[in-house]
Amino acid sequence: MASGEQPTDADLVRRARAGDEAAFEALVTRWHARIHRWAFAWVADADEADDVTQQVLVRMHLRLSRFRGQSAFSTWAYHITRNAARDSFRRRHRRERALARLSAMGPADDAGPDPTVAFDQREAAATARAALAGLPPRQREVFDLVDLQGHAPHEAAAVLGLSDGTVRAHLFRARRAVRAAVLALDPALAEGRG
Repeated sequence: MASGEQPTDADLVRRARAGDEAAFEALVTRWHARIHRWAFAWVADADEADDVTQQVLVRMHLRLSRFRGQSAFSTWAYHITRNAARDSFRRRHRRERALARLSAMGPADDAGPDPTVAFDQREAAATARAALAGLPPRQREVFDLVDLQGHAPHEAAAVLGLSDGTVRAHLFRARRAVRAAVLALDPALAEGRG
């Protein structure tokens, strides 16, 4: 490696596996923001995405010795992130179901927020999150990687281990479903007033 040239992911992984903590910190610095975006695409909550990102970094540190380099580091990191986000998503839904059962047992709380105070941006974000949440997981992954993060379909195919044609088919279905869901959730958009 020439002086001033940035080490590759493979170089950093090799050094980190040999016990070089600075190399692992360099990987964390390089990948933190991308992992956070991936996590957010799955859980649609910034705080939860922070938690998932921390879990991913811990898992990466613990499992780095098992990474053999047979796939790109980005693919390995994405799969760890997806699994951690799925775990978090499942835990959150179990908690929500438990809270719903508890609230059904007692009186309703009237001290909730005033629904008339909602802002348009929050409503738009909620509409988009609801539309994305309604997608099957694979379509949500493809839509996030291509349309939200700006990867080319062939890059998304490499990360997900799919063919280009399969990614394009999922992307087509996801875009159609998101468009239909957004219009169903906010009919004013269909009328050109949104």
